[in-house]
Amino acid sequence: MKKKYIWLMTTLFLSLFIVACNGDSNRVSVADPSSVQRLYIQQQTKLPLSELPAGVTVEYKAFVVYGDNSIKDITDDAVWSSSDEEVIAFPLRSQSAVAKLLQPGQAEISAFYADINSAPIEQIVTSAELIQVNIYGDNEGQALGVGNTAAFKAIGEYTNGDVSLEQNDGLVWQSSMVDVVSIAPTGSVSAIQVGESNISARMPQENIDSDIVEVAVVEDRLLSISIVDSLALERSNVDLSLPVGLSHQYQAMGYFDSGNSRLLEEADQLAWHSSNDAALTITTEGMVQGVELGFSDITVSMGGSDAESNSVKVEITDAALELITIHTEPNINTLPIGLTIKYKATGTYSDGKDREFQSGDGLVWESDDSDKAEIDSLTGVLKAKSIGDANITVEKGAVESLTSPITVIEAELLSLSIEPKFVGGDITVVGSTTEFKAIGTYTSGDIEINSDDIYWDSGACTNQPVNKGVVNVTEESLDNICSVIGQYDGKLAIAHYSAIATNTELQFQGSSKKVLGWRVAVTDDRQYVVGYYGACPYNICQGTRLTYSDIRGYWGEDISQDNENPIVTTDESFKVSLLARDNLAKVHDVFGNFDLVLSGSEATGVWSRTEAGEGSHYIEPQGLARDDTESTIVFVKLELNK
Repeated sequence: MKKKYIWLMTTLFLSLFIVACNGDSNRVSVADPSSVQRLYIQQQTKLPLSELPAGVTVEYKAFVVYGDNSIKDITDDAVWSSSDEEVIAFPLRSQSAVAKLLQPGQAEISAFYADINSAPIEQIVTSAELIQVNIYGDNEGQALGVGNTAAFKAIGEYTNGDVSLEQNDGLVWQSSMVDVVSIAPTGSVSAIQVGESNISARMPQENIDSDIVEVAVVEDRLLSISIVDSLALERSNVDLSLPVGLSHQYQAMGYFDSGNSRLLEEADQLAWHSSNDAALTITTEGMVQGVELGFSDITVSMGGSDAESNSVKVEITDAALELITIHTEPNINTLPIGLTIKYKATGTYSDGKDREFQSGDGLVWESDDSDKAEIDSLTGVLKAKSIGDANITVEKGAVESLTSPITVIEAELLSLSIEPKFVGGDITVVGSTTEFKAIGTYTSGDIEINSDDIYWDSGACTNQPVNKGVVNVTEESLDNICSVIGQYDGKLAIAHYSAIATNTELQFQGSSKKVLGWRVAVTDDRQYVVGYYGACPYNICQGTRLTYSDIRGYWGEDISQDNENPIVTTDESFKVSLLARDNLAKVHDVFGNFDLVLSGSEATGVWSRTEAGEGSHYIEPQGLARDDTESTIVFVKLELNK
C-alpha cells in the first residue's frame, strides 16, 4: 500500500511538472519551417535489391525533410558509414555515397547530417557468382551516322538475380575497331568513320566476357526534314494561328538514310525561311514572332544538303489580350455610402500596346461583396451601399484583372463645388465644348462625385445644355455671362466660364491682327484655347498678319517657349502668350471641321492633327506654309485676363 502511495505521488508530481513546463495545455508546437525534421536514405542503383553479390558497388542518396515539408537532396553533404566495413565500405573516407560490397555478410548503411542520423538500410552481401554479362545499345541495332553517338549498358546475370554493372564494378568496355567506333568507360559510343566494329564488355576479376554487338557506321545522308512543334513533337498538323506580338517555337526533325532520326540544331547549319517577312519574323533557332496581320509559309533547310522540309502555314491574327488593369475615375479607393464611382479598364495586348476599353467591349464587372459595394456588371458603375471592404474585378473572355479594393465609409457631405475638369477650362470657343466636374467636401475629405449623380443646369445660357458636366458652347455665350449649376444631396454649386468666337481678332501694338482660327486643345490635365497667326495661303487674306518677327520685336531676341514671357493684352477679357507646339497631347474636337472667315473672303480650313514627337501632337490649318521666313506661323494660347 505504501509503494502504491509513493507511485501515485510520483505520478502526480511528474504531471504537475509537465503542465508547469508546457504552460497552456491547448498550445500546439509548430515546427520551424527552416529546421530539419527528418533524414532518410535510399538505394539508387543495382535494380534495388536487399541482397547483392560481393564485388559490385551500390549508390545511395540522402534527403532531409524541413518543417514546411519541403525536401532537399543532401547526398554530397552527408557523412556515410557502414556498420561493418569488412563487408561494405565507402572507399572515399565516408564522403562518397558509393559503397563497395567486399565479401559475403550483412551491414547497415546510414548517413549523418545536421546532428541527425538517418534510419539505417540493411544490406546483405551474398556469395552469388556471376554467370554471364549481356550488353545493349540504345540504337536498337540501327546503323549510326558518322558523328552520332549511342549509349550502351551492361547487365550482369548472377546466381541470385540480375544486376546493372558499371565502371565502378570493374566493367571494361571494348571496341574491335576504335578508328571506326570509340567507346568511353561509361559505355557511350561515338561513330568516327564509315565501317563496322564489334562492341563488348568484360569483367576481368571474374574473367567473363559479354556477348558481342555489331555497330555499323554509315555516311548517314539527310533524306528529309519535318518541321515539328516544340511543345508536342508527335503532332502531325503544326499549322498555327499566332496573335501579333506572341512567339512560338518550331523545331526541325531530320530523317537519315540509316533509318535514324533526330532533332536538328543550329550547329547543323539550319536556315529557316518565311514567305512573308512583313507578317512575322523567324530566328535561326526556329522561333516565330507575329508582326502584323497576314499569312506566311514556313520552311527550313540544312546547309550542304538538298533535303526539303514540309511547309507550315502560319496565320498572324489580332494581338491577344494578356493583362487587364482597372482604376476608378476619379482615382479613389474610399467612397462614402450612397455615392457611385465609375470603373475603367485598360487592356495590355501581346503587341505591347495598351487599349482603354469602352462600354460594349464585352467586359463583365464583379464585386466580391455586393452588400457593401454593388457594381453594374456591364457599365462598371459601382454604388457604395454599406460600411466595409470589397474587391472589384473585371473579365474579358478568359482574361481576368487583378483585384482593386474599395472601402465604403460613412461620411457627411458638408459642401459642393463645381470647377472645370481641366485647368484652363473656364475659357472655350464657340462651337466647341468644355467640361466641368463636381467636388464633394465630406467629413472624410474631398471626393469627385460621379457626373451621372449630379443634377446639371445651364443657368442663364438656356440654349447651352449641360449633359453630365459637358457644355455645348453656342454664340449665346458671347453676349452673356454663362454658368454651370450642379445639385447633389441638397447642396448646390455654380461655376462661370467665358467663350470667344473662332475669328476673334487680336489687338497687337495698335493693329488688328486677324486670327486664322481659335480652337480648343486638351492635354492630360490642362485645356487651352489656341490660335495660329501668319501669312495666308494663295494671298487671299488682306491686312497685316502677326508673324514671328512681330513677336520677336515686341518680346526681344530670346523668345523661350514657356509661360514666363510677357503677356499681350487683347482686350479687357483676354490675354495671349506663346505656347510650345509639343505641349498639346490631343485635340478636343467634337464638331469636326469649320469655316474660316478671312478679311471678308471665305475659305474652308480643315484643322489637322500632326505628330510633334512621341505621345504629343499639334494642330494647324492644312495647306499653310510653315518655315523660317516672315510667313512663319505663330502658335499662341489665349487665357482669361484675370
